[in-house]
Amino acid sequence: MSRKKTIKKRLLKWIYILLLLFPCFEIALRIVGGKPYENETYKIEITPRNAFIGDDSLGIGLNPGQYKIKLNDTIEFITTHTAEGQRKVIDSQTDSTSIVSLGCSFTYGYGVNDKENFTTLLQSYFPTHKLVNYGVPGYGTVQSYLQLQQILKSENIPEVVILNFSSYHLDRNALTPYYRRALKIGFSQSMDFIDSLMNDSRFPYVSDESKEEIQFENWNELYQDWKGRNYFASVNYLQTAVDKVISEKMDLQTISVSLIKKMNDLCAKEGCKFVVAVLDNPVIPEFVLSLKKEGISTLEVNFDFNDTILTNLPFDMHPNAKGHRYIANKIYESIKAILKP
Repeated sequence: MSRKKTIKKRLLKWIYILLLLFPCFEIALRIVGGKPYENETYKIEITPRNAFIGDDSLGIGLNPGQYKIKLNDTIEFITTHTAEGQRKVIDSQTDSTSIVSLGCSFTYGYGVNDKENFTTLLQSYFPTHKLVNYGVPGYGTVQSYLQLQQILKSENIPEVVILNFSSYHLDRNALTPYYRRALKIGFSQSMDFIDSLMNDSRFPYVSDESKEEIQFENWNELYQDWKGRNYFASVNYLQTAVDKVISEKMDLQTISVSLIKKMNDLCAKEGCKFVVAVLDNPVIPEFVLSLKKEGISTLEVNFDFNDTILTNLPFDMHPNAKGHRYIANKIYESIKAILKP
């Protein structure tokens, strides 16, 4: 038998083995409870529908105007975006920016009206100061860092900068596979028009290899499910395993602490106070300890995102009006102490 025929025979043998292994692997996974990937049902209705737009450095931006948003056919709220692309803060009248609130959808107030958002509530607690809400759904600390750089270049340096941090930001700051899928696939399935709005957007992130330098990923290249993931338990199992390996190699805590330290240094250089409001309960002890070791002022809000009284659960896990008042009261005491002469 020629060498060429021998190689061909071996190749066919391995192809047959693989063809047999796949259905066996699939059956075995099904027996032990494995399933194809099942997308969570999450529906968003926005009127007018262009409330959120793509941004080439922050990923997502707020389109000026007033919008009605309905979540899962149940939770409905009215939100107003200012001409500057920020969530409106009710009764914010003074000219100078004195207290800046940075963060994600929790800071933005996803699920509540303008007057119920905790930044607006803080505005009523500090009527002689102007509060500005820079929170945007989907943001992590890396976006807040980029926003702060621009804020401190303006003539009106804020007196206080509040970074509202959530454990969700750990994944967002590094753009882990888990968050890439949640962002790309989740948004695309809940809003069928999202691709047209985000076509030119780029999402910032920091990786271990980038040496703290911010990189950007295009919306269209964020994530792609492997073919058959929604039909085969085996495909779902393999892609989930690969995503997990990639995520476990990332030093998420170090990336986030480094970003926050940079923000603290920027504020110190410009003479404004910086405080990190860690929203989650329970907090991440090692993370909070790392911030304190760096001399960063830290407030533990201890908000329970599984509390059905303070959130919109079971329809949505964002804080409701009561939840926002709880957060506002927690932050108030800390900011009050900072503002004392």
